[in-house]
Amino acid sequence: MIFIGLEMMSLSLYLMIGMSHEEKLAKEAALKYFVLGGFASAIFLYGVAFIFGSAGSTNILDFIETAKGLVVNNRLFLFGITFVIIGFCFKVSIAPFHAWTPDVYQGAPTPLTGFMATAVKTVSFAAFLRIIATRSLEGSQNLFDVLQWLAVITMIVGNTAAIMQNNLKRMLAYSSVAHSGYILVGLITAGVSEVGSFGASGVIFYLISYSLMTLGAFAIVSMMENSEDSIINVDDLAGLAKRRPVLALCFTIFLLSLAGIPPTVGFFGKFYLFNAAVGEGLLWLTIWGVLNSVIAVYYYLRPIVVMYMKEGDAEIANHGLNATTVTVLVSAICIVLLGLISGPIFTAVEKSLM
Repeated sequence: MIFIGLEMMSLSLYLMIGMSHEEKLAKEAALKYFVLGGFASAIFLYGVAFIFGSAGSTNILDFIETAKGLVVNNRLFLFGITFVIIGFCFKVSIAPFHAWTPDVYQGAPTPLTGFMATAVKTVSFAAFLRIIATRSLEGSQNLFDVLQWLAVITMIVGNTAAIMQNNLKRMLAYSSVAHSGYILVGLITAGVSEVGSFGASGVIFYLISYSLMTLGAFAIVSMMENSEDSIINVDDLAGLAKRRPVLALCFTIFLLSLAGIPPTVGFFGKFYLFNAAVGEGLLWLTIWGVLNSVIAVYYYLRPIVVMYMKEGDAEIANHGLNATTVTVLVSAICIVLLGLISGPIFTAVEKSLM
């Protein structure tokens, strides 16, 4: 069912990206996404076949209690779970399986890009969490180590590549890759924790906060585009604070939250993720996460500096955007409010997983 759900979602995305009126990049993005997505789906399904052959079932509940032992004693099961994890790594943009992300995010219509970066990534990570919850990582030190290094590499690649981008959508795309690395830290924690609900609740809370701030950021980009062929660069934000102070303030809130600056919900999302990792002894992984969060501050502050400190004629496009404006305002308010009451919200999420 996980495979069918992921494929139905992916096939819909291939079509929506390809049907875009954008002339330059949409068709290329759709083709890249289709080819690489098909390859990743084949790997995923191949892994499922090995899991069925070794465990005798594809129902997660049937082998969740025995998965740890199967990983140790059955190489076919280890092979299968590894291939399933690789398939998920593509869906959620874990390096080195992230190459499609910046091209597809740039080529797709911005509203669809926002949907892909939030809803699609959230449900993919939720399904990924169910696989990790089988505690297979405890049975294979090699698989555990590889996932840790993938998390570190993903954070480094996403943040360093984002620094070099001037195109706003590509910058946010690489930012999304870096955040996948942060979330993978939480998944690893949930996979080795005796009290799995703490690590899992950190992942769920972070996905909620990440979705709010990323959706708001892409909504701002969408509002600035005159057409689907428009390319919005960071320098195009110059003067936005003077012309549209409320929207500039909302964009600032989104960027500060993505950077993990308190008291936004993004800060507390990272705090709960890294706190759970430290509690499981993953100190070195947490240090890498914190260092990458510091690196990310540079490219998140750059658009803010351009908006408030450079003269320009940035303006919102003249077409009906009432729903988008409401989305931006509601997201900004929720980011601040959820940051202020993050404790009770996190407790409620944790209780729901027990």
